[in-house]
Amino acid sequence: MRTSFWGQLAQLVEQRTENPRVRGSIPRLATLFSPILQRRPMKKTWRIILACCCAFLPLGVGATNLFPVEIKAQSVFPHLDFPQNEQSLWARIRKGFAMPDIEDALTLRYQRFYESNPAYLKRIVRRAKPFLYPIVEEIEKRNLPTELALLPMVESAFNPNAYSRAKASGLWQFIPATGKRFRLEQNYWVDERRDILASTEAALSYLQSIYDLHGDWHLALASYNWGEGAVGRAVTKNAIQDLPTDYLNLNVPNETRHYVPKLQALKNIFGDPFLLKSLGVEDILNRPYLGSVQLKDSMDRQTAASLAGLTEAELAQLNPAHNRALLMADTELLLPEDKIELFEDNLENFDAPLHNLKIYRLKQNLSLAQFAKQNGFSLKELALINGLPEKTVLKTGSALLITKNIAGAKDLEAFLSEHGTPELWIQKAVAKKRKKNLKKRPVTQTAARKSNSKT
Repeated sequence: MRTSFWGQLAQLVEQRTENPRVRGSIPRLATLFSPILQRRPMKKTWRIILACCCAFLPLGVGATNLFPVEIKAQSVFPHLDFPQNEQSLWARIRKGFAMPDIEDALTLRYQRFYESNPAYLKRIVRRAKPFLYPIVEEIEKRNLPTELALLPMVESAFNPNAYSRAKASGLWQFIPATGKRFRLEQNYWVDERRDILASTEAALSYLQSIYDLHGDWHLALASYNWGEGAVGRAVTKNAIQDLPTDYLNLNVPNETRHYVPKLQALKNIFGDPFLLKSLGVEDILNRPYLGSVQLKDSMDRQTAASLAGLTEAELAQLNPAHNRALLMADTELLLPEDKIELFEDNLENFDAPLHNLKIYRLKQNLSLAQFAKQNGFSLKELALINGLPEKTVLKTGSALLITKNIAGAKDLEAFLSEHGTPELWIQKAVAKKRKKNLKKRPVTQTAARKSNSKT
């Protein structure tokens, strides 16, 4: 009976999955439980114990998929109760999965990486918590697969301030040219590549267009990473050679080859609620965390944070698109839902100036440190207000926000009416070339020179 049980279990596993990790778990279970089963007949109790143990293995497969026994997790481990579908955003995302799965060595490698680094996953989820709900809403509104809600985990680890060497920025990592193509504003005041709502709409529009071009989501994802033109040429090359034209058979750069397996690995993990629970990943409620307020007047970030009962750092984290500490009129401000009413009430009763910042236009190339020293500003404060590194060197004509009046400084309204939108030009640091100490080699006469010298 014991032999037939393990045999039946192995057959069940082979029927339900081709994952070698899952299949390899049967010998491990047999080794673990055979001594117990030799002393006691195999009863339903032991089947339940084995099923619960399987649920905790990092296999990406629930125990109820392996055992033909009706098991109610809450009756064995009450603390494993999960929120109902209408309460959990992860459950809502799982329900909308629609992309075909891929099973390859790279997917297994990245799934192992994420499972063995739960602290990394938890950091990503903490960053995603305020932003994930509106992303899912927009995806569902467009009737797109909800795997796309996990894509910022691959692109930026859900860090809206992520910036790459290729100058890609934001959750969805738009480079400047693609951002302009999808009408993401990039000026002195804002960079909408870091705007949560605007960049999400642009990214989904882009993904939808390249899916319509290729008719395949894996090729669309590869195009998002590598470019639709490059993927199209790779597909054409394979077609000419009578080779398969699917993602796994294309000749793509190493980064693109790893791109889709990373998303598939995350799909496998977030698609398994038991695995998420065992990794200690926080659940996210299926409700909006943020609301928006339209600013009628310009105000500085510190005042806005104070009116909302937040720290300046918290407000900046929720509104990463703003480049400077001055929030311009007619722009949108994201706040926690439970802070909106407080913000509006405090703003209505606020009788002090909403900001006291002025703008100064540089008359020569200057570093931020030089300007601060010449005019008695704190370098740290000056850098923070202008959203610049302290070592920045600025070119002539660049505009700086300052907290006190100096000669040549102007009020915001006066500057805008005279010069329009301010500009900022940063001087690139030029690396000093090291002089190589080349030793002078002794001049040796060649045979021709020797012969010439004799004549």
